Amino acid sequence: MVEKVDEWHWSSYLATSGRVPVPSWLTVDWLLSSFDSIKSAALIKYEQFVYAGLSKKSPWIDLKQQIYLGSDDLISRVVRHVDPKVDYTDISRTHVPDLVKGLTIEEYERMSGNRDEAIYSSYKSGLYSMKEIGKYFLTSLLKN
Repeated sequence: MVEKVDEWHWSSYLATSGRVPVPSWLTVDWLLSSFDSIKSAALIKYEQFVYAGLSKKSPWIDLKQQIYLGSDDLISRVVRHVDPKVDYTDISRTHVPDLVKGLTIEEYERMSGNRDEAIYSSYKSGLYSMKEIGKYFLTSLLKN
């Protein structure tokens, strides 16, 4: 990747921090207003926020079901509100059906013809990481 945040030219950071012109499609003022109502103060606070985050672990480590950040409780509450009639064109097609169904790994195991198929289906659903699937099947293997 890059060593400094301003070296990543595809990031909105350069435009948001005022270092390059803001593209017409980028809503910088709305984002900066989250930091302060005075633009110069907002720019300073935005940069402090970005630099403070550089020392933190990546949020992607805690990504669940390939699209959610949050606790298991939050995710289960959010998934319950997924409306099957909603236009999902912005969500990868592979994620939609199982997000709506919300199947458990145990349900994949019961529906599948064998263990390998259940592992494949659980992973392909996007609902579970390999670690979660491995833990489940190791536990079920030890029970037998």
